[in-house]
Amino acid sequence: MEVKTKTKTNWYVITVQGNREKSVMERLNWEREKNNAKIDRVIVPTQKKYSLKNGKKVAKEEILYPGYVFVQTSALGELKYMLKQIKGAGGFVSTQEDPVSLTEAEVRKMITDFEDNQNKDK
Repeated sequence: MEVKTKTKTNWYVITVQGNREKSVMERLNWEREKNNAKIDRVIVPTQKKYSLKNGKKVAKEEILYPGYVFVQTSALGELKYMLKQIKGAGGFVSTQEDPVSLTEAEVRKMITDFEDNQNKDK
């Protein structure tokens, strides 16, 4: 019987060029699926905003944290290399040279904001 140990993953914030959040997220998800990249989750939290246009209610998706993509991974080195290949991706939010992972409270808030807005849309 083979026992698999779960590697601890952390959430990191990646800076991206304006209006490139979704394309960077899609590319990271593609890398995860096609190349088995060690990425657990990639999120760009959004919410729907409604407005009136020509007398009709129009929904528009708005990014909650413009210029950022949130990634959960255990393979930081692999992700650093991948980011260099992705157009529009900057790098990690970091202190000096080391990327800073999000705290549990920050992750909870970001996930809650994201899931609350997803549930409103249903």
